[in-house]
Amino acid sequence: MGRSLLSKFQNSRIGGAAQKTFQDILDTITTAVQKKQPVTLDTVKDMVRAIGREIPDEIEFVLGNPGEGNWASYAYNRGEKINWSSFFTKEEKIPVTVDPELLKYPGKAMQKLVHELHELEGLKAAFGSGESRTVAQTQKLIDYFHNQTEAVEKKAILAWGNLLKKK
Repeated sequence: MGRSLLSKFQNSRIGGAAQKTFQDILDTITTAVQKKQPVTLDTVKDMVRAIGREIPDEIEFVLGNPGEGNWASYAYNRGEKINWSSFFTKEEKIPVTVDPELLKYPGKAMQKLVHELHELEGLKAAFGSGESRTVAQTQKLIDYFHNQTEAVEKKAILAWGNLLKKK
């Protein structure tokens, strides 16, 4: 009963396989920064969950080359008609490729994962009724959701900052 609301929050578990507390996540980031090492992709995913964003099971963040000029990207199987299943691999996952360099900047990495999640959530809703679209229509949808991501990224970093203020 003597514990403050903040200490309850700091000790509450955040989703994901490891079920880490906010303090665990912060300690991991602090250690990496002090050692001038990148954080892990799992740490960034924990940050995303800590600000209240869920990562659907079908989305799989992987390290790799997301393409020139990109920190992260996803793709779809191009055909005459595109539908939501066009974004999935045969393993029933949507891979989102993340540049390993991004892990040197935990806050920016969290923002970019939230950016990609926002786009994919929007696409899922747009394709949700089983509709198919042309490649051009699909690109317009991607552009539409992409144009919202600056605000989404800003909101994510503000949410992280609010968690830090509570600490």
